[in-house]
Amino acid sequence: MVDGVKADGTPNDVTVCPEKYFGRNYGNQAAGIFDASYLKLRELRLDYVLPDDLTDRLGLSNGSVALIGRNLFLWSDTPNIDPETAFDAGNSQGIEFGQFPTARSIGFVVSMQP
Repeated sequence: MVDGVKADGTPNDVTVCPEKYFGRNYGNQAAGIFDASYLKLRELRLDYVLPDDLTDRLGLSNGSVALIGRNLFLWSDTPNIDPETAFDAGNSQGIEFGQFPTARSIGFVVSMQP
C-alpha cells in the first residue's frame, strides 16, 4: 500500500498489486496497440538533363539539374507516429518510445561535366 491520501483527504487504504499495475501500464493492452499499416513517400527526385545545344554553348559535355525531396508524405491511421522510427532491436521491437519524427528535407542539385 502506498502512503498518501484519497481525493477526499482520507488516508489511503487501497492496495494495488505491483504486477497488475505495471502489467497494465507497460503490457500489450488494447489501448496501446495500433494498426502499423502506412504509406510513405520516402524520396522523390525530378531530374532535367540540359539539351546538347545549351551544354555545347557553355563548353560542357553534359549537365543536369534536379529537385530532391525526402520524407515528403506519411499516411497512417496511427496519429503522430512514424512506423519507421518506432522500432528497436531486441525485446522492444515495435514499441514506440516517443521518437522524433523523420526529418523532411528538400534539395536542389546542379551537375555539370566539362
